[in-house]
Amino acid sequence: MSEPAKPAAARVDRSGPPPAGPAPRWRLPRIERERAASGMRIAATSCDATPELLLELAWPAGRSREPLGREGLASLSAAMLEEGTKQLSTAQLVDAFDALGANFSLQCDDDDTLLHLRVLEEHVEAALELVADVLLEPRLGEREFERVREQRRAALRSRADDPKRVASDVWARLYWGRSTPLGSPEIGDAASLAATRLSDVAEFHRSALRPRALRVHAACRGGLEQVQRWLAPFEARLRALVDESGIRPASGEWVAPTPLARTRTRLFLADRRGAPQSELRVGHPSVASTHPAWLPLSALNQALGGLFTSRLNLNLRETKGFTYGIRSSFEGGRHGGPFVVATSVHTANTAEALREIERELEGYLAGPSDDELAFVRSALEQSLARQFETPQAHLSFVSAVERLGLSDDYPLARLRWLAESTASQRRALLEEHLRPRELTIVVVGDHAATAKALAELGHGSPARVDSSGDELPR
Repeated sequence: MSEPAKPAAARVDRSGPPPAGPAPRWRLPRIERERAASGMRIAATSCDATPELLLELAWPAGRSREPLGREGLASLSAAMLEEGTKQLSTAQLVDAFDALGANFSLQCDDDDTLLHLRVLEEHVEAALELVADVLLEPRLGEREFERVREQRRAALRSRADDPKRVASDVWARLYWGRSTPLGSPEIGDAASLAATRLSDVAEFHRSALRPRALRVHAACRGGLEQVQRWLAPFEARLRALVDESGIRPASGEWVAPTPLARTRTRLFLADRRGAPQSELRVGHPSVASTHPAWLPLSALNQALGGLFTSRLNLNLRETKGFTYGIRSSFEGGRHGGPFVVATSVHTANTAEALREIERELEGYLAGPSDDELAFVRSALEQSLARQFETPQAHLSFVSAVERLGLSDDYPLARLRWLAESTASQRRALLEEHLRPRELTIVVVGDHAATAKALAELGHGSPARVDSSGDELPR
């Protein structure tokens, strides 16, 4: 990778907020909810923009539910569900969705496996029948399993060549440790992949797919009532399958993952000899999305590292020319994600960039200035004015509320807090939840070119780690 050019000297005016216009009138999507007779939870909103259904099915088969030693099982199980049904091969299943003009995909995150469907109203019944086949009668064939597993072996072999992926893997291991699958890559590692059998996939999927655990999020013209009618055949098949097979929750008590705690800043370095740039991750554990502080923190973060005009970006990109961009976030999530800063910088600027990041975090404990606060409010208001123009935006809103435990008016609640909070309240919140002296700092870069300067930051010599985040002997 060639040396990044120093950005142009053009400056962003942060002396005051953008010109104020007429106060917009916001109308948030109205979420309707129902628990079906089977126990399945449905949340839907009406959207008249297009004659189609956007559907998200979620069930608790995410990465945090994987058994230790079977890391990667959740995403492998999601991938196997796309490999056909008892009646249709992989190619036939793809062709069947294509014939309906439907977009269909599966993925998993830390908490859930998620199925997404987008289809015109005239084809909803046929598309949902295919969805039922995928979930309730998956093929789970040995030949397909071996092919998917070989694809993952290839992905693992190339993973160490991607510095961004290495930085993510190292950060996850140092943040979560080895006591939870979240400390491993989402596709697992060579050992867990070799240990995983098709029977593990089948058990992981079937034990999680229980009616009361299944959540449906939808957006369409007819709202909840229409969604319930469309889902009735699927729900009947789901109840029949449970009655016949006696599906039960997976054995063993599930324990929510907990990140590693640090009482002081520690610096870790994964060596990439000759790398022209260093990937940086800097942060610490923070609150879940359900915590009362998360919305205010996410709002305050805009001025720190969430907008192009944020302090971090104006300093490291516009003033220093160290990077093309830098962002920070309070990631939230159901179990509490980190506050994290992420960027890449030229190797020669690695230590100085980290020094500037730490300086900005320390300085932000005093809170944003009045001008910064006004700019953030204006930016969020303008974003909100056009946030719900598409069906996908409606579905994303329903999903965020239901899956993260947010209030139905959380975008407005965030704006209200910015308008009503005092400087002392903002300062107290940051002093409690922003911890610039308890950071985990990850550098993926050239050890020979950066180690000496990194040791002069005041955190001791960087601990050496491999590409998975495990510490190497000194």
